[in-house]
Amino acid sequence: MKKENNKKVKSADQLVWNTLFWRPLGNIHLIQIVGQYPYQAYLHGNNSTLVCYKGAEELSLSNQVSGLKIKYLDRKYGPLLDSFLYIIKNARKIDILQCFHIYDYNLVSIVLYKLINPKGKVWLESDIDRNVIGYKKNLMHGSFVKRLKFISEYFSVRFCDLITAPSTVYVNELKSIYRLSGKKVKYSPHGFKDSDKAFDLHHKQKEFIFIGRLGTEQKNAELLVNAFYQTMREHDWKLTLIGSSTEQFLDFLSKKKEEFHDAESRCSYKGVILDREVIMQELARAQIFVLPSRWEGSGIVLYEALSQGC
Repeated sequence: MKKENNKKVKSADQLVWNTLFWRPLGNIHLIQIVGQYPYQAYLHGNNSTLVCYKGAEELSLSNQVSGLKIKYLDRKYGPLLDSFLYIIKNARKIDILQCFHIYDYNLVSIVLYKLINPKGKVWLESDIDRNVIGYKKNLMHGSFVKRLKFISEYFSVRFCDLITAPSTVYVNELKSIYRLSGKKVKYSPHGFKDSDKAFDLHHKQKEFIFIGRLGTEQKNAELLVNAFYQTMREHDWKLTLIGSSTEQFLDFLSKKKEEFHDAESRCSYKGVILDREVIMQELARAQIFVLPSRWEGSGIVLYEALSQGC
């Protein structure tokens, strides 16, 4: 079914689609795969609902998934029991069940769903990375309890109709770890909404840009900042940092600016920007996007940067 101009496609055979996300929902989730997968299902004519816990922040970006139903559940017993009770009550009403990550509560939901509704379809988006792969391998060869956990995963994933991973490397890892066929495990790169405005290479500025969670081990932004300040006497480029930040990273950045003359005007921290059009404008202006991560599953921002000529 073809999607045109971001408008909903009429469907004669509307399917009931449920995406389960057992975390507090935030704005960032709506513009990433958690919100966009069920939203695209809605646009393609399905009765689509995102089932989740309610987050603390107001969803100012709900217009990005206009038409998608969001069902908030009370966090009574935690993801394992809450998901169990939800599936018991709703399994027969759901045609397609979609989950994120190979977590125990998701696997319990999947097995229970297929036992109650064998004709229903299950899509598990693994969204794995190097660390998760290492953890799964450790379960295989760990203690008796760890091996029991792995065995339960080994049989549970077989209830899925489709398992996806964000890279072909991870597809092969999943197939090897769980001994799954290529029919069940597929490569599915994470998509993004492109900008409506074309970038101009001639107006690119001498600017490095980083977008991500500053101060986390995974994103490794300190490496970029250190490299920039150590070489700033050799060039006249600027550095722009965008994203959430830990207090430790802000302290680290402040000390760097005090240490180097002219640093304040050449390195700017813009905080969290949720408006994707603004993000695209930032990328369209910069010449070089830097991704210093220690590991990634599928860095959506990398694709966004490529689309804007970085």
